[in-house]
Amino acid sequence: MRQLDKKRKLLNICLPGLVLIFLTGCAPQMQQATTPQFPLTPQAQLQSEAGFQYQPDSRQRNPKKTYQQHAHISPSPTPYAKSGNVEERLLREFKSWEGTPHKLGGTGRSGIDCSAFTQRMYENVFHMDLPRTTSQQSRVGRPITRGVLQAGDLVFFRQPDHVGIYLSHNEFIHASKKRGVIKSEISPVYWEGKYRTARRVLSEKKETATVKPVRQETIVSTQYGKASYYSSALHGRQTANGERYNQYKFTAAHKKLPFGSLCRITNLNNGKTVKVRINDRGPFVKGRIVDLSYVAMQQLGAIRAGVIDVKLEVLN
Repeated sequence: MRQLDKKRKLLNICLPGLVLIFLTGCAPQMQQATTPQFPLTPQAQLQSEAGFQYQPDSRQRNPKKTYQQHAHISPSPTPYAKSGNVEERLLREFKSWEGTPHKLGGTGRSGIDCSAFTQRMYENVFHMDLPRTTSQQSRVGRPITRGVLQAGDLVFFRQPDHVGIYLSHNEFIHASKKRGVIKSEISPVYWEGKYRTARRVLSEKKETATVKPVRQETIVSTQYGKASYYSSALHGRQTANGERYNQYKFTAAHKKLPFGSLCRITNLNNGKTVKVRINDRGPFVKGRIVDLSYVAMQQLGAIRAGVIDVKLEVLN
């Protein structure tokens, strides 16, 4: 009996310890069983090798879908913005001219007229050569209706002939006779009633001229002497080659050069130049080598002077 009691006491002492050991040994196995092991996707494998820990969401059955939801996706690179659209480029150049006074025949910062302003803007912004006068510019490019106006189009007005460059929202820039270089609106108050037409010089797809490039010229001969210009009373009279004299066209008279000869005239007092076509004979005054049309003399800045010293270059 005593031995049986000893065995019972020993069993009572050891039994709780055995149970505790059994429970602690099973706990890790139970914990591991609660976390399902899914095969890693190729992207997750790369992240694991790079040092990132992949932890699939236990609420999702598809670990691949879980990875796609939680993975960081780099944004695609943003393309570089363009250097500026047509209107922005026009406005940047306009700021350097804004407030320049109007001067008939002027072409510079001290004074400029409307057609010279559009000519300088196209030269500086688009690297294009426009004709000098409003009349000539109204024949460049192609005609368009007012409803499709866009930045860079030439807009023309009547009474008197006037030209500007369209921007947007009925606004255009020009050299106003009273206020100089300004930005105005084609509103019913004034400009809308004078609106005449518009021309598109820039192409639809890119900013290239629709006019033909000017070919390179060579100088055939050079003369020095004095130049005068036709009286306004001769406007409409017949010239020696049968044409009617038009004081707004770049023509001239010379004693010997063939009709149709192209000449470059340089004002030796200020360096201004103009190209003219010979269509008449004269001048028949000693010392004078060429008679210029009114608009040609105007471009040389010599209307008040009347007679000036010039260099005449005959071009091919």
